[in-house]
Amino acid sequence: MDDVDDVDLVIVPSQGFFFYPATKDHGQRIDWLKDIHGRGADLASVCAGAFTLASTGLLDGKTATTHWSMSKQFKKQFPKVDLCTDLLVTDEGHLFCGGGISAEFNLSLYLIEKYFGREIALQSARCTLVNLDCITQSPFAVFTPEKNHSDKLILDAQDHIERSYQSVVDVEAIASGTGMSVRQFNRRFKAATGEAFNGICNFLGSKPPKSIWSTPLFL
Repeated sequence: MDDVDDVDLVIVPSQGFFFYPATKDHGQRIDWLKDIHGRGADLASVCAGAFTLASTGLLDGKTATTHWSMSKQFKKQFPKVDLCTDLLVTDEGHLFCGGGISAEFNLSLYLIEKYFGREIALQSARCTLVNLDCITQSPFAVFTPEKNHSDKLILDAQDHIERSYQSVVDVEAIASGTGMSVRQFNRRFKAATGEAFNGICNFLGSKPPKSIWSTPLFL
């Protein structure tokens, strides 16, 4: 890294599904990224590379994405970043993120279009057989609701949803069953799980039943 003085774009690769900021060269890497960005370089990350990019603080208050299975870990470590794991690619002007590892193709095509234009990007897409306009990784995500909390009423509600996953989610009935109004239930649900209940309902409504409560690939 010390040999690089002038660069237009730096892409931070994935480090796998585990992030270890305590490694001896992590601090040097972060300082270098901030310095090179300050000198005009664009920065992009792929998959778990978003953890390194977020460590610079440059993504605070900005939108980012990473592999959907690491969303909870990312949100805990970088609460100031607006994480949108339904997106394959995010663009914050000079900071870019790609979702899962295969999203490096989508990110690459996006950057090609940004730097060289639509026609060159289309030619690249034809060669690589990648859909240039694919923008979401939601169809691949597995719903893994947070249950590591002590709110028994919310846990009971979550258990009820799991048992009734093939039925339409009736928010009013679930809230009534806990003795709360819908508004109270929504607030308490988010406080316990960190997720908005209406967002979960939207997720449930968009997924085939068998895919909703699958065992997560990564914990």
